[in-house]
Amino acid sequence: MFNWPHRGVAAAATEAALVGGVTAAVVARASASHASRARMPLPVQQVVVLPYQAGQGVGMMPPMIPRPAVLAQTAPIARASADANLQPLGVCGVQLPAALLEERASVRFFAIDVTSEEGRSWRVMRRFNDFWQLKEQLGPSARKLPGAPFPRKLLFACSGDKLEQRRGQLELWLGSVIQQPRADWIGVLRVFLQTGRQMIDLPTPPQHPAAQDWRVEIEVPSHVSTGQLLAVSLPDGRSLNFTVPKGVSGSKIELKYDPSQKTLELA
Repeated sequence: MFNWPHRGVAAAATEAALVGGVTAAVVARASASHASRARMPLPVQQVVVLPYQAGQGVGMMPPMIPRPAVLAQTAPIARASADANLQPLGVCGVQLPAALLEERASVRFFAIDVTSEEGRSWRVMRRFNDFWQLKEQLGPSARKLPGAPFPRKLLFACSGDKLEQRRGQLELWLGSVIQQPRADWIGVLRVFLQTGRQMIDLPTPPQHPAAQDWRVEIEVPSHVSTGQLLAVSLPDGRSLNFTVPKGVSGSKIELKYDPSQKTLELA
């Protein structure tokens, strides 16, 4: 499975026009089999001519996974034992979703979405005072992390823009703490991130056809030159760059996907 996002044709064409590129629609047909030469008609794909030569193509980024939207109940935070520092923290990321701020009896709770290194996710609810207590337990070195200062207390109620600023600062600070935890922090962090947790099931990514079966037939525009890049749409919606070889302008060619190199090549 390949986790590249779909680049829409309109967005790709606009980008090409801004840098002086020329858009061209190319008919692409996915092959049903490697061995069979007689193929059924396939869905129409799209291709954009890019204003780059080989080696200047734009890479693709993995897709964003939507945040889960499950509320959890909070529980009293226990103290960490000495043995809790012996095992790695095992957490690769945290988020504080702005949409999941919750108020209980005039007390504001922040939802913390935690993702483990094994891919499991859960949520805990914490007050600002819980974050403050964590900061004090971690010691002076955690109070002023480079680029992630802990938000200060306010004399009046925190709401509106100030609340959003506090949420963002807490998310940045906690993320910095778990990325560089000291050995004596691990037990305290584990208690903070796991007490009263509610497990979350992440959405399953969509399944795509086997990459090794992908083949496309394209018609190369007659006005493109050797070495120019074509952005070829694949059956799953992703787009890959293909360098126009010599002598194919204005003709139809068949391409196949190389899963080891993650590139398109002549079939």
